[in-house]
Amino acid sequence: MEANKCNQVHSAVKILIKEQKIHAIKIAELEKKLNDKDNRILKLEKDLKDEKDETDKRFDSVIERFDNLDNLVEEHTDTIDELEKKAEDILSKLNLVNETLKKVDKEIEELETKKRITCREVKHDNENTIVDDNENDRAISEEIRQCWFDRVGYCKEGKDNCNFLHIEETCEFYLKNGYCNKLRCKRRHPRKCYYDQTGSCWRNDDCRYLHVDKKQTQKCYNCGVNSSLTYYCEICDKDLCSQCTLKEAHVEDPHKSNDMAECKNVHL
Repeated sequence: MEANKCNQVHSAVKILIKEQKIHAIKIAELEKKLNDKDNRILKLEKDLKDEKDETDKRFDSVIERFDNLDNLVEEHTDTIDELEKKAEDILSKLNLVNETLKKVDKEIEELETKKRITCREVKHDNENTIVDDNENDRAISEEIRQCWFDRVGYCKEGKDNCNFLHIEETCEFYLKNGYCNKLRCKRRHPRKCYYDQTGSCWRNDDCRYLHVDKKQTQKCYNCGVNSSLTYYCEICDKDLCSQCTLKEAHVEDPHKSNDMAECKNVHL
């Protein structure tokens, strides 16, 4: 009986020891888990502290910037006030300029009105002074149309072969003033002759273009045309126009040569 009790006690002790080891292992695992949690908590606390420090630094930087801005605003307050005063002065000057422009526009309108009235009066006077001429011109224009080429200069068809009207009379007002103020003047208004302006005109009296009075002219010994642009030959003592003189004439000084050059060798 006692042996059986000892065996039972011995087996119960073994079971308790085994359970104690199991509980010890579980406790060790729980402690490890708790340690891990503690480490995590410490790490989180450190991270939170670092973030808090960084946030504080940023906040301090923002506050410093705001302080700097406040200082800048205080420094430039006087400048802003001056700019506002200048802007007010500019606006007042612009208002004065606008008022002046309105007055000028009004004066211009009045001057234009007076100008129109004056032009109407002048036009009316001109119509009264040239009414006879206009009636004659109107009567001519009703019969046949005027030749434009003959009116301003030269018509290659000629008076007899041209299908349009050729008028011999030249407008006196045009000759005197260089322009015509008549509304429908049918008289000739020839342009200035190019050849007459640049030297001599080979058409002479037959030219239909306008020949204006020029300064003193010389008659060409060779062609007989009067020209204001002449060339004097000191060898033959003759006046020649630009059309009858070579550009190369008397390039060499004849007085320095042994044999005196003859004029027929240097003139056309």
